Amino acid sequence: MVQSRRLSASVFVLVIAGTIVTAGTPTQLALSGNVSPVAGTCAAVQVIAEDSSGHPAPVASDTSVALVGQVVGFLFTGIFSDATCKQHSVNVLLPAGSTTGTFYFSDNLAQQVTLTVSASSLTSGTLVVNVAPAPPSKLALTGFYHVITTGCSAAFTISTIDGFRNPSPVTQPVPISLSGNRSGTLYSDVACRNAVTTVTLAAGSASIPVYLRDGTPEVLTLQASTTNFGSASRLVGVTAPAGPPASSAGAGKVAYTCPAGATVIPPPQNGVDNLSPAVANSTAGQTLCIQGEHRIAAPLSPKTNQTWIGIGTNARISGAVQLTGWQPYSPGAWTYTGPYSTQMNTLVDFAIGIPSCYTVSIYQDDLFYRSAGGANDQRVMRVLSLGELTGALTTPGQAETVGEDQRFFFDYGGTVSGSPAIYISFDPTKSIVDLPIIQTVIAGQSITGVTMENLFIEKALNTVVTAGRSWTLTDATVRFAHNAGLIAAPGTQSAPFVINRVFITSNGQYGMTAGSWTTIENSDLSWGNIANYRKQITVDSNCAGYFAAGGMKVIHAQGLSASVPGLTISNTLMHHNIGHGGWDDVGSQYLTIQGNHIYNNEGAGYFHEIGCEIDFRGNELNGNGSPIKNATLGLAALLVNDSNNGTFTGNTIHGNVNGAITLFQQATHLDMLANPCLGASSAGDTSNSLKNNVVQSNSVYTCSLSASAGQTDSNLQTAIARNNQFISNTYHMIDSTGAFWTDPFGVTWSQWQADQQDLQGTLIVGCTYP
Repeated sequence: MVQSRRLSASVFVLVIAGTIVTAGTPTQLALSGNVSPVAGTCAAVQVIAEDSSGHPAPVASDTSVALVGQVVGFLFTGIFSDATCKQHSVNVLLPAGSTTGTFYFSDNLAQQVTLTVSASSLTSGTLVVNVAPAPPSKLALTGFYHVITTGCSAAFTISTIDGFRNPSPVTQPVPISLSGNRSGTLYSDVACRNAVTTVTLAAGSASIPVYLRDGTPEVLTLQASTTNFGSASRLVGVTAPAGPPASSAGAGKVAYTCPAGATVIPPPQNGVDNLSPAVANSTAGQTLCIQGEHRIAAPLSPKTNQTWIGIGTNARISGAVQLTGWQPYSPGAWTYTGPYSTQMNTLVDFAIGIPSCYTVSIYQDDLFYRSAGGANDQRVMRVLSLGELTGALTTPGQAETVGEDQRFFFDYGGTVSGSPAIYISFDPTKSIVDLPIIQTVIAGQSITGVTMENLFIEKALNTVVTAGRSWTLTDATVRFAHNAGLIAAPGTQSAPFVINRVFITSNGQYGMTAGSWTTIENSDLSWGNIANYRKQITVDSNCAGYFAAGGMKVIHAQGLSASVPGLTISNTLMHHNIGHGGWDDVGSQYLTIQGNHIYNNEGAGYFHEIGCEIDFRGNELNGNGSPIKNATLGLAALLVNDSNNGTFTGNTIHGNVNGAITLFQQATHLDMLANPCLGASSAGDTSNSLKNNVVQSNSVYTCSLSASAGQTDSNLQTAIARNNQFISNTYHMIDSTGAFWTDPFGVTWSQWQADQQDLQGTLIVGCTYP
């Protein structure tokens, strides 16, 4: 039993279990209150002045205590001075001679809030409050609007929510009726195998996913209905594949004018194109203003410090020829036998000594089309037989995606008619059909200081742009290479390689590669590795990982410090890459990856490999690990491999197929000597790698059964053994008992905390992202 008594104005005692304890001088503040209030309620919180032993101690004079609340990344404002939570407050008064003061707390969101109190000369106190949802009162149905006719949709999530739209678990099973799918069928599994018309939300759960497959382009309204929680609906658009979506980045979005003194290169006139001779005859530092579409027969090489500006909304430099003279061949098929129908460009090894797993990947003769007079260019999907033009798709390594539209068969061997020919699955006479004929469009690898603005640069057998040191690309679109869209040489500290508002999309192997002193901002890197390059395993001929393919890869990016990074990627989209969205590798150090949206990549959203001192902050990662052309490889949204001293803070990670964050240490790994910070004694030595990484204050929503976060280690060490720390992360999981963490094997939340991880972290049952 604890009692308090005031013996005089200056003496304050406690009676603890019959023993009188004289309180000392107050040295610190503490907070006491309900740490699990229900959303929407008004709860009292006491501020307590304590002595160094933690006993209540009266303040000698009126003491104003400052109140601060914080959720991840934001200040919290639900602090009040009154019991009805009407009057907002930022302080509370402890009157002279008292030990306590009271304020009130209210929050409509089910989330973790950290309350902090501070006063002059007193150590601050904190209280972590986990706001619970109110009882469920209605139904919600969420999911993507866009569904493709050729595949199983992403999950539509049916949730029971409280009056504040927080997911709120039910106490008993709830049957849910499904309707509104029109020509489509709803399924309970991600592979669209188990058709359903009703599902049951289990007791203790707040959400359940369903999936849609619909082969008919249409607009429908999905509806979920219950007896006790009403119904919810979601409008869904089902469309046929029609090329990659438009982007706010890229050419043709911003109006450019030609500066005085520049050389104007008009569109081709009467079949004569002056772009190539104008570039050949230009001088260093000159500005060229390019109008219209230019098809070139050989790569262009700019001069040092030149500026190329596209004038208008469709200024483009293309390495392709237009194919005309198409003839009907059979119902649903047209054929071309004119010039270039006999060309056969292949790349047996997509990297030195690395054979491609799929035959379809190595053929570089791609086809593209757009409406006559339009700029809506789309890649056509290659098949390897005439029957696949309109029939079932059987080409290994190929799959229907929204990154390609229609089909073509390049019959190199003349198996159909005895002579080489190109066959296409639609009437091309009302379209412009292009075939690349040169290896590179812009060959500038030895040229420095070039600026390119507002240009479509496109269509190459190998690489669209090879750039020298310290280039700047702004409002440009780089697309439709069979291999790399952009290969960028490093910049310098004073003159980095800069990409701003650039759309790099639909390139066969890589979107781009780069090195040190590179800045990528406000850009869009999508549909890399659309040709589906995979490494072949020579032992059993199976396909390995993506190896050298995906959205973007940066190697040897070396900065000077955290404030002087060698690579900066900010406010950029990385999505729908058949591979990793972003990837740094081999000795990169001091990198800043901040404020990006990384989503729907087939591999990891971001892969940090053999590097040090990355600052990965404030990014959103969702939908990664989603199959596009291959079965998923089981990679987390954020994968950190044999790297040290990284900081991963304030990221929102939700709806990924194979978990959120994985730290991974290999038994051996080549190139470990690339960076001294890895402490390797030989090329393959990983004994000192994967150390001192901090994963802090991230919000993780994981509805799958795969591991959400943790460390896998070839030496079977725990994360703390290598001083890898998970701190104050919030996990929204499907239940509270699953082994959703790895350390190095699967562990539950209680085991995770027993391993000294996330001691101030929060586990919330209910994995639906708002």
